[in-house]
Amino acid sequence: RGFVEGNGVVAIEAEHYARAVPPPGGQWQVIPNLGRTLSAVTAWPATGGPLAPGGDGAHLEYPLVMDAEGEVEVRVLVSPTLDIRHRGGLRYAVSIGREAPQLVNVRLDPTPGDPDFRAWEAAVIDNVHVARSRHRVRAGANALRLWLVDPGLVFQRIEVARRPLPPTTLGPVESARR
Repeated sequence: RGFVEGNGVVAIEAEHYARAVPPPGGQWQVIPNLGRTLSAVTAWPATGGPLAPGGDGAHLEYPLVMDAEGEVEVRVLVSPTLDIRHRGGLRYAVSIGREAPQLVNVRLDPTPGDPDFRAWEAAVIDNVHVARSRHRVRAGANALRLWLVDPGLVFQRIEVARRPLPPTTLGPVESARR
């Protein structure tokens, strides 16, 4: 049971998680109408320190049903967010199945001249930044976990793709759930 692959892609709105493990002393908060499509999800409050991904750590879980075994790209669409603690970006992690969580660093900096300034400009203009990681899936049921590492990130949607997706404003339609 889960979001079913169709035409080589699984698209999921962030608020449609099957399971949410909250951060210590906090919760996952859905923000209606934020983002390009449905809504967004963030950890609240956003004042906590970094968390280690894995085990019983804070995460959102999404069941997937994949057509075949193979390598996929996981695209996590996040809202433009500032690294107010100046740690070199805001991090989250992704894991599929039993693999170890893979750290992803979202580096956006609004300082003109900074190497990440162009990424910041694009994220603000588009109202989204697409962060990517690569994973192996097996045919059939899989569980994708989106791990909280640095509070402050705002997740809009997740796309799991076998091939490059054509550039679009809204992305693929959310996958069917069985």
